[in-house]
Amino acid sequence: YKRQDPDYIFSITFPSADILNLLKAVDERLRGVRNQGLFEILGGYGTGKSHILVLLYHLFTNPDKGKKWLSKYNIELLIPKNVKIMAFSLMDEPCRYLWEPIFKGLGKDVLLKKVTKYPGTFLLKEALKDFELVVIIIDELEAWYTTLNDEEKNLNLAFLQVLAEVACEEGSNLLVFCALYGEEKDIMARLARVEPYRVNLTLSKDRPRIVLFRLISKVKD
Repeated sequence: YKRQDPDYIFSITFPSADILNLLKAVDERLRGVRNQGLFEILGGYGTGKSHILVLLYHLFTNPDKGKKWLSKYNIELLIPKNVKIMAFSLMDEPCRYLWEPIFKGLGKDVLLKKVTKYPGTFLLKEALKDFELVVIIIDELEAWYTTLNDEEKNLNLAFLQVLAEVACEEGSNLLVFCALYGEEKDIMARLARVEPYRVNLTLSKDRPRIVLFRLISKVKD
């Protein structure tokens, strides 16, 4: 599966203006220049949202190989070495409550017993406190959300707000990246409260250059 191969991902990734601006914002967040720790990758089907999430995943999990790609395009992004990263495609790994795979991924299953309705700010911070940096990557959030009943939607929306607020606190050790179509108004409105950093791929002017770059890469292969 080529998306699991960092060399392949780096080889076919064109540093579009959207990617360059996103990585600049991530770098500023890691250096404490900006507080926005929630990043929305917005766009319709086929605009490259998932590819950017996979790129981010490999930049954080393969920092040595990522450094070569960053250096090739003169991109400044200093990735900390001690990073806990979790990536979820919620249609592949469906759950009733978003916090369950997150707490389990952090090895904090025991804290789930303290959840009454949904994990609040203090409980989430308790789950995060043992890590220098936690990166959460979420794909197919809206498609998954449509499968929930009303009660599950309300509780997950509340937790999404908590997740977003903690990620955007000054000095927070949490980064959250979400791929979104922008179709679920409840999710968009809840996340908008923290004024997240948004990449709108629908408006991207680099799409022809991206296609050409990948075609040339395939010819080289």
